[in-house]
Amino acid sequence: MNTEQKYIDSHDFFKREPDWSYARLMVALCLIKLQKYESAKNNCLVALENCSFRGGPGYQTFIFTSQIEKLPELFVFSGQPESFHKTLITELNEYKKDERGKSLIAHYAYALQNLLYGEDVEALTHCEPLVKRPKIKDMFAIGETIRAIVEKDQQAFDKALDLLLLAHRGMAKQGSLRESPEGFLSMPGISLSYIAYSRGLSINTVNEYLPVSYLDFLNK
Repeated sequence: MNTEQKYIDSHDFFKREPDWSYARLMVALCLIKLQKYESAKNNCLVALENCSFRGGPGYQTFIFTSQIEKLPELFVFSGQPESFHKTLITELNEYKKDERGKSLIAHYAYALQNLLYGEDVEALTHCEPLVKRPKIKDMFAIGETIRAIVEKDQQAFDKALDLLLLAHRGMAKQGSLRESPEGFLSMPGISLSYIAYSRGLSINTVNEYLPVSYLDFLNK
């Protein structure tokens, strides 16, 4: 099976699933790899809308699987719709009260939200737990990437982003993302690169898990 056919088959599989946020997100990731960016963005928007946040099945899926980071990532991937700004902040603040609200992935979610709203001091606060755990490679790399974005350090950003994509490659080839469209690309890599790009940093990395052309599409 060629690589493109893999994306098509995954797209067709998840397209048949119930119209909930997780399936819509998986469809969107396949569409990004197939370079159908408008459709991908629309599917991300529907995934965000279908969350209905705490009342919706999408939100419940992400909470049950401790994937709170998918909310701000979907917010980025769908072009930051104005109508979701307040809701996103409210829901992430509520999650901080959850028993899982102090996990590393939750700190990444909060930091991503902070970066989106220019709250750099708060972002660095949530970055600290990530950079203290170098053995958790993806979270450590995310923390380093966040710090480089705040400091506008291009060299540090390039290095951290490469580490993040390398960690993603390991999960996509041999780890937890091996059988999922989530392995096709790095959602943290794209989300953080989007913010870095908006702040004047360059995306110098050429990597199969980082579709820079989708970043260009979102920044039109």
